[in-house]
Amino acid sequence: MIGIPKGSSGNLVLFAKWSDVFVELPNTLPAPSPIRDRQKSDSRYGIKFTSGNVVSQRAEFTVILPDNDKVLEVKAKIYDNTGNAVFEKTQNGASVSWNLTNAAGRNVANGTYLIVVEARGVKGTYAYSAKVGVRR
Repeated sequence: MIGIPKGSSGNLVLFAKWSDVFVELPNTLPAPSPIRDRQKSDSRYGIKFTSGNVVSQRAEFTVILPDNDKVLEVKAKIYDNTGNAVFEKTQNGASVSWNLTNAAGRNVANGTYLIVVEARGVKGTYAYSAKVGVRR
């Protein structure tokens, strides 16, 4: 359950019942992000797995941008099912490979992981997400 009541300063307060974290937001909305988020229904673009989306040794994927845009840089973050970032990588080009280890170099557990990618192209910056399953 999520609610947005007014705080003591008149600003909006965002809270979630399952969390003890409260964030007070200003009355004005921030400017839109320069990241262009494509609709989920457009399957021609986004994260395309070259290794399959259920993996046991390595996850490999390529980012495809719309309008024949060339990928200059990819920032990929991978999160476990509790929201902890387990892997982060920034590199030139459209292809990313993850050896299924966390930042400490240990193998991650079996389960589902969320991949969040920010890809910078010649024509703009795009954000995509996908799920990958790890099964050893």
